[in-house]
Amino acid sequence: MHKLIRFHPAHDLSPEQLIVARLQLILITTALGIVEALLVFFGDSLILLVPPCPFHALTGLKCPFCGATTGLLALLSGDVIGMIKANVLYVVALPIFLYWLVGRVWMVLRRRAIPAIALTKSGWILTSIFLVGFMAGRNISLFM
Repeated sequence: MHKLIRFHPAHDLSPEQLIVARLQLILITTALGIVEALLVFFGDSLILLVPPCPFHALTGLKCPFCGATTGLLALLSGDVIGMIKANVLYVVALPIFLYWLVGRVWMVLRRRAIPAIALTKSGWILTSIFLVGFMAGRNISLFM
């Protein structure tokens, strides 16, 4: 049986890795802060400023990521159920994102990387099959 994920042990950061971790942390917190400020200023009408999904605009079908912006805005508004309704993949993606974000904070504060988790080739293939299946499943109701 093939392994789907690979673990990389914790290690000390080089000066370059520390700079990258700091920049990533600054960029993501700045982006989330800007989105939150826009959400406070514009409210629910903020979604009107977001361009539509190109895949959905061309085909009329929902891609696996359709609803991501709506879900993010719902989450930032404190509406967890709305986030899940917008795109159930958030149930998987949010813990992964939080692990990544906590990892960046840890890297900046401790100057040491947390153990990393990476998909192997088999893991990427299985993830791709899952996403195609998810996309097909969420579009079946359009044809019935």
